[in-house]
Amino acid sequence: MALEILQARLRLGENDLESTLRKHLESQGDMDLESIRIRPEGVVARGKYEMGWMKVGVELIFLPKAEAGKLRFDLNGLRLVQGVGLPGMLRGLIMDLVTELLKEMPGVVVDNETIWVDPVAAALTWGFDVRMNLTGVVAESGFLELIAG
Repeated sequence: MALEILQARLRLGENDLESTLRKHLESQGDMDLESIRIRPEGVVARGKYEMGWMKVGVELIFLPKAEAGKLRFDLNGLRLVQGVGLPGMLRGLIMDLVTELLKEMPGVVVDNETIWVDPVAAALTWGFDVRMNLTGVVAESGFLELIAG
């Protein structure tokens, strides 16, 4: 039996998002996830990036949107935690790491500086057979509100 959602507003809290990501990202690659926070300006991921013999704190800001029934997260900012902007070369290296870290997550595809999430495919991994058309997403302090209609 499938659940068909015709109209709904679903809230995804940052604690739920962070715990879901941690299950897939534990001790992988040269990037360690420290925290995920949801703010009105987007989803803010903080972590440590290993550059040779030292680890550098980085902050990635992704702007969420709904497009073609999927969640779209565009990289909107990337900086050292100390506030210094990262040169373009490091930006590409870090996005390559993000691609590597997320490649095993069901329903997730990384395309250049955009992360696409298919909510229907992601829900299946949690045991939910859901049909929905994602039409909007709003970032608030502490949660994402997903709008289906």
